[in-house]
Amino acid sequence: MGQRLINFLGWKTNRKIIVIESDDWGGISMPSKDVYDNLLKNHISVDKSPYSRFDSLASTEDLETFFETLSKYHDKYGNPPIITANTNVANPDFEKIKQSGFEKYFYEPFTKTLERYPDHKGAFALWKQGIKENVFLPQFHGREHLNPMLWLNELKEGKNPKLHIAFDLGCFILPKDNFIDQSKIYNTAFYPYNQDQRSAMLKSIPDGLDLFEKLLGYKAESFIATGYFWNHEIEKLLYEKGITSLQGLPIQKESILGRKHKKKLNYTGKYNKYGQVYLVRNVFFEPSLKPRQDSIDQCLKRIKVAFDNKKPAIISTHRLNFVGYINRDNRIRNITLLNKLLRIIVQKWPDIEFMSSNNLANSIIKTRNGR
Repeated sequence: MGQRLINFLGWKTNRKIIVIESDDWGGISMPSKDVYDNLLKNHISVDKSPYSRFDSLASTEDLETFFETLSKYHDKYGNPPIITANTNVANPDFEKIKQSGFEKYFYEPFTKTLERYPDHKGAFALWKQGIKENVFLPQFHGREHLNPMLWLNELKEGKNPKLHIAFDLGCFILPKDNFIDQSKIYNTAFYPYNQDQRSAMLKSIPDGLDLFEKLLGYKAESFIATGYFWNHEIEKLLYEKGITSLQGLPIQKESILGRKHKKKLNYTGKYNKYGQVYLVRNVFFEPSLKPRQDSIDQCLKRIKVAFDNKKPAIISTHRLNFVGYINRDNRIRNITLLNKLLRIIVQKWPDIEFMSSNNLANSIIKTRNGR
C-alpha cells in the first residue's frame, strides 16, 4: 500500500528518470580494520552493525573502482549514472576535544581527515574528478553525522569506558547498545533533547553549508537529514542558505524539543511553505544492509512500478555498499551487483535519463512555474 501511495501522489512525468541518492560520504564511520578488531577485543559490539563492519571513508581504490563502473554506462543523452553523494563535511577533532577535557566540541573538515588515512591521499582529488566527469555530485547531509553535544556530555561524565576506548581509537559511531542511555539517538544530527543541543544544531547548519561551499567550490542545493529527522526550523535555515530540495523517505520524522517526534507524509513534488520541493525515495539498492535479499530483482521491480506510475525512480543507496577499506570483499561483491544492475537498466529502458537530485528538483520546479 505504501509503495503504491508514494508512486500515486505528486509530480508525474512520461520521462524515464533515474536518480541515485547515496548517503554518508565524508564521515569517518569505522576508521580501519585494526580499529574494528581492537573494539571487538574490548567487547564493543561493532560486529552487530553493517555500518561498523563495512562503512568507512572511501579510499582512492574504492573511488577509482566505483567511478570506473559508473562510467561504463550512459543514458539516451550520453550521460553516465550520477551519484548524488550526500556529504557530511566535518568530523570530530578528537585531539582538540580531549585537550579541552571534553568541555568543548571541535570539528575538522573531512578533507583533513582524509589526509591522515594511509590509502586516501588522492581521494579528494578523485572527488573533484568525479564531479568533473559527471558521475559524482556531493550535496549536503549535515555538518557531521552526530549529535555532538549529546556525545560530548557522555564523554565528559566519564561513566562509559566503551565510549572512551572508541574515542581514543578515533571512532564515534557505535551500535546503540554501547551507549548508556539507549533511548537517545547519538548519530543523528537533527534530534536535540535540550535547548543547548538545539542551539548547537541550528548553528551547525549554516556552518556546515559554508564549509561545503569552501571545500567543494559551489553551493549545495539539496539536503537530506541524518536518520531522516528534521523539522520546519531546519527547513527555514536551509532555505535561507539556498537549499531548494529536501530528500527523504515517505515519512518525515519531525523532532519536537522535549516531546516525541511526530510523523508527516511527503511525496515527490510536494512543496513546503518556503517553496522547497520534497524528493521521496521509492527504490532501494542496499546489498550490505540486506544481504539475503535479491537486491537487483527488488530494485528493478520498484523502478518498473515507478515508471508505470509516471514517477521518477529515486534510488536510495548508502556509501557502505561501495567501500572496501574495512572489508575488500564487500566492495567487490557489491560493485559486481551494481555493474549488473546498471547493465540491465540501460538495456531494459533505452530511453532512460540519469539525473542528480538537484537537477530533478529543478525540473519539477520549472514545471510548476510553467517553464
